[in-house]
Amino acid sequence: MSTGALVGSLVAIFIVLALLTLFVAAEFALVKVRRSQLEDLQEQREKPSKAIATAIHMVENLNEYLSTTQVGITAGGLIIGWLGEETVAHLLLEMGILQKLPGVSAGAIASVIALLLLTYVEVVVTELLPKNLAIEFPIKVMMLIVRPLHWSHQLFYPFVWFLNKSAEGLLRLFGLKSVDEGGEVYSESEILNLSRAAAKTGELEDEEVRFMERAF
Repeated sequence: MSTGALVGSLVAIFIVLALLTLFVAAEFALVKVRRSQLEDLQEQREKPSKAIATAIHMVENLNEYLSTTQVGITAGGLIIGWLGEETVAHLLLEMGILQKLPGVSAGAIASVIALLLLTYVEVVVTELLPKNLAIEFPIKVMMLIVRPLHWSHQLFYPFVWFLNKSAEGLLRLFGLKSVDEGGEVYSESEILNLSRAAAKTGELEDEEVRFMERAF
């Protein structure tokens, strides 16, 4: 592998890792954020925000946009598996870390080390880190990823449409229906639990929670 090809491969790996981070963050932000939160954020603005309106649209069409993130994650994982191992293994050999070993053994060990390094980076940097950030700060993460996710959805739309229709066909084959994204309903206990959690974070007053408990 020439120096130019090696540099190009490393750049491509970093770009794919960044995209994987974005798609994982988008996946968890979509699941975590609530439409009511986005609507409240929109109402607080003097002028309507197109980004918030797009985020609301995404939450209302959750299955479609989750499919986009899953396509992105799968494609990114395949690219890393195809390109990353060979590149990192070659880099380890070029650095001379394994040069004292016989050629065949050095190549095999370099491939294993490269696979372990890529797995570690992919799990920690592109999965656990964005997942935790999206769960902790769903609104902020949603606002950061809304435009890239919108562009990705437009790019992947034909493939996403095909996958969703295939999934719906399989569900009908087993006598099941696809999830109604607009039909989420909370029970009394769930509403009260959400209210108590909001009181702990200061979003509701204790008196307001007691009023809701008496109302129920």
